[in-house]
Amino acid sequence: MVHALPTSGDAQSPTLFDEPRPWIPTSLALNTNGKRLMAEAAGEHSPCSSSPDWTVRGPEGREGRQAFLVRLVKPTEAATCRLLEWSACVAKSSPDIECWISVDNSFPMSRETRSRLRRLAQGGWLRHTYNEERMIQAFPELERMFKVPEVKVELVKDKQLGRQRSLAWGFHTEALCLWWEDVGRCFSNVWVFEDDVGYTGDISTLLEDFRSAPEDLVAFLLKTPLPPSWHWYDASSRRFKRRFPVGSKKRRKIREHVVRISFRLMEKLDECSRRGEIAWSECSIPSICLDEPGMTCFDLHPYVKKYNWNSRVTEREWEALCEHGTPSKKHKLYHALKF
Repeated sequence: MVHALPTSGDAQSPTLFDEPRPWIPTSLALNTNGKRLMAEAAGEHSPCSSSPDWTVRGPEGREGRQAFLVRLVKPTEAATCRLLEWSACVAKSSPDIECWISVDNSFPMSRETRSRLRRLAQGGWLRHTYNEERMIQAFPELERMFKVPEVKVELVKDKQLGRQRSLAWGFHTEALCLWWEDVGRCFSNVWVFEDDVGYTGDISTLLEDFRSAPEDLVAFLLKTPLPPSWHWYDASSRRFKRRFPVGSKKRRKIREHVVRISFRLMEKLDECSRRGEIAWSECSIPSICLDEPGMTCFDLHPYVKKYNWNSRVTEREWEALCEHGTPSKKHKLYHALKF
């Protein structure tokens, strides 16, 4: 489901985040005069218009359009402030880039989380919501992942969240594909960030550096093939294993905290997931990309500093980096900011 903050001219405002309605962002729904039209979706009608006529731009209208998406479950106060700073920077320097948050609402949200999501909407972030049930409906092979011992154990409880995890915790590709379908497959490139990533600089600088980059995948790519000893190696479907057998040098891995995915790679990932080629997304995204004829990857190594799944940047360390960091530490990506 897609949500955007209504303009002051709308006849009625939806109750955002409590009773979601299908708001469609301006760039996706336009009439011939350039005015926003609201969509009819999931059996609901726009409060602004009784007409169900609306237009979603397909691939033919995607040229040059980019999205900046952050995956969220339970944003901290610091993460919320960071995202608000990012959306302000993008609005000022790259106003054609749409800022999105993709929210997993498989489990009830706290009042505090809802409040922070409202602030993000008011700060210019468009919202997409999904849940585990819908992921399984769209990609039935996901249900088999509950039987993988490593997955079964890790989904039990997240200490930071204070509750059970959903499949979206590790199978990001399928969650992303739901967003891709809902917004009309209309972006030439999609940046995807985790909410505990930090960048020591104006985030729009990073986005602009890659605006014309031709690569299908921009990510921190590990140089060697993925070893079978990797913890999540068996978190993959039978179809994925047939394409990428155990021990295959074609299985690769990225540090998935920040990626940029092209239109044609998004389409290919969606196609593969729907036919049951599913794996832990750190592996599935680069493996599929580099196995497809003509697709290429740009390595983010020069743009990162402290950047691993188990690395930690404290609040004090982050403040020092932002205020007094040496030039070698400026304009770098850091992970993870767990505060």
